[in-house]
Amino acid sequence: MKRIGGDLGMMDLHDLLIWGAAQGKTGSLKIWDDKIVKTFYLQEGKIVFLTSNKEGERIGEFLARVGCLELNLIKHAIQESQRLGVPFTRYLLDQKLMPRQNLLNVVGRLVVTALADALGWGGGSFEFSDALPPTIINGPIMLEAADLMERAVALREKAAAQTGDRDAELLRQIAQRMAAGDIDIPPIPDTLVRLKQCMGEEGPSVHEMLKIIMGDQILTSKILKAANSTYYGLPAPVTSLQHAIVYMGFKTMVNIVTAYALNKIFVKNTEEMRAILRHSLMCAYLAKKIGAAVGMDEEEAFVCGLLHDIGKTALLNLLADYELTREERDKVIRKYHPQAGSLLAIKWNFPELVRNAVRFHHEPAAAPADQAAAEIVWLADALLNAPDKAEQLMGKLAFLPVARLDLKGLLADLETIEEAARAII
Repeated sequence: MKRIGGDLGMMDLHDLLIWGAAQGKTGSLKIWDDKIVKTFYLQEGKIVFLTSNKEGERIGEFLARVGCLELNLIKHAIQESQRLGVPFTRYLLDQKLMPRQNLLNVVGRLVVTALADALGWGGGSFEFSDALPPTIINGPIMLEAADLMERAVALREKAAAQTGDRDAELLRQIAQRMAAGDIDIPPIPDTLVRLKQCMGEEGPSVHEMLKIIMGDQILTSKILKAANSTYYGLPAPVTSLQHAIVYMGFKTMVNIVTAYALNKIFVKNTEEMRAILRHSLMCAYLAKKIGAAVGMDEEEAFVCGLLHDIGKTALLNLLADYELTREERDKVIRKYHPQAGSLLAIKWNFPELVRNAVRFHHEPAAAPADQAAAEIVWLADALLNAPDKAEQLMGKLAFLPVARLDLKGLLADLETIEEAARAII
């Protein structure tokens, strides 16, 4: 069995199917992006079937949704076709459960729906193998790939236009709420205000810091747990806050308390908030390492990393007021969290360097200043999300001295960084 594969960014789905049709290919074209997997089955260049793990794109679900068959009958037909080892579509026709033309129309609509959805992916991968499962070969469905793709492109364009109109209206409403101050961006936590006061012009006060932290027993235990994590690699167990402050430093302590405080101020979508903030804390630890290596103030790098996705938390709270699908909500958050994060950083009176790093952490070159700080966050975030692509990521750096970065050391730190982050959030 022969296989070819690659990135959908190099050879897109449209070209793959047209190639398969033109060459009269027989085989299975699997595409995937994140957790979504779809397989289009071709026989002599024609599309004969589709499988998908996306909700609404499974053949049984689709048949029930469009009202062709009752769900119980569909389930029975699936079980019987599998038991007999015949194509599901063949079983439907043999048992006269559906007229042939109706079945052709429905499967065609399903394939068009799945194609239109996949055309909207921002990336993804593919694999074509020249083999068909026994339960697919010689089924009764033979559909023209070019025709289905043309219909899918038209459907995608229509959906994009409708989505664009809805997005524009949604963003207009959000912009109005932001301008009017009607957005749930909370004030900087009181604990952080008090800690910053401890670090005034006369220098930090150990006594005052201890009083503030020890007032929260959970915070105290989390700091000790973090101090004893393998990330810090201290030679002896840390059993008191005094020792933790000595080993970790005042600024690091303030930054850890910042992460803890952020976890307490957002009350909606709690689990998602925790996941975002834990990732942000991991990014902060990694940004601190990168900052130290390239000569940037490592505590500033920590804060930049910690706040880089804070706009996601603000938008999660805000968008809870709108009736959106999960996909629609996530799309808005992905696109606009840097702007929302910048607003929060301004409201909390963080320095311009931090605001620029938060606003431009996905596009450091667009920053009006502090591009290196933004690139530190971009690299830390990218390494956490795709450590297997580390070499490629390093090749994209434009503002950091690559020669001063120990890539193997950074990757080796990922596990200990996660341990330290989980101790706090």
